[in-house]
Amino acid sequence: MSRCVFATVLSVLAVLVMLGGGLVALFVILSSLGAAGVAARFAPGAVTAGVAGAGLLGGFFILLVAALQALFLWAGAQLINVLLSIEGRTREAAALQRAMLAELRRIAAGAPAPGR
Repeated sequence: MSRCVFATVLSVLAVLVMLGGGLVALFVILSSLGAAGVAARFAPGAVTAGVAGAGLLGGFFILLVAALQALFLWAGAQLINVLLSIEGRTREAAALQRAMLAELRRIAAGAPAPGR
């Protein structure tokens, strides 16, 4: 099972990327709302709406990129698990074929030659 460590690391990294992206997006959104509140004292309403909207849009894009990156990391982990599963099944099939070939050789060694 130690060969699946890399897949586990990728899965944990996907979770950490999503948590980090969520925290950064939350910081951007709250910062933009704070900046819009400060701008409301000195500028008309359209400026504050623009500042708040830009922060919300930026936070959304940060969450989107973090989700996509986490999805790619998770997909990589799943791909590793699938490939290791295929490799294990291939080894089992090869062992079964070797056993069948040995059995056929044993049977052929004890059987009389054709035509005798």
